[in-house]
Amino acid sequence: MRAGMEASIGLFPLPEGLRAERVDVGDVPAEWIHMPESSPERTLLYLHGGGYCIGSINTHRGLVAEIARTSGCRALLLDYRLAPEHPFPAAVDDALAAWRFLLDEGGAASRPGPASRGIRRGAGSPWRRCWRPGTLGSRCPARRPASRRGSTSRASASP
Repeated sequence: MRAGMEASIGLFPLPEGLRAERVDVGDVPAEWIHMPESSPERTLLYLHGGGYCIGSINTHRGLVAEIARTSGCRALLLDYRLAPEHPFPAAVDDALAAWRFLLDEGGAASRPGPASRGIRRGAGSPWRRCWRPGTLGSRCPARRPASRRGSTSRASASP
């Protein structure tokens, strides 16, 4: 399944103006996604869907670029560890590491209201449900829930 998903990305052209900057979030690979419309004052942490088994930076780069264009934000796209090679809670731990990275950066994540987003309740949903009390104190991410049918609702990036 992973190979098929990765192979299919060539069918969809990347948006014009996309600038992707590789970054390491601890030991987790990630990319900053910038579009010409992106503001460094608005940040989105994007956690891709895929049931913790499939999906990657490659498979979601174009989608995240369109979200960044539409919302006027920059986005951090995380390539969290996948099961079964990395069982639960590896993806949740990676998401927490990314959140800490944004907080330590002192950018938009340090102000109230940043959004995390995943498709159809991706890595972000258990991240919130499996919260370890006291892990981040009051600096928890805002998250807009997906609709009951599993489609992604609109999420706003922090102003």
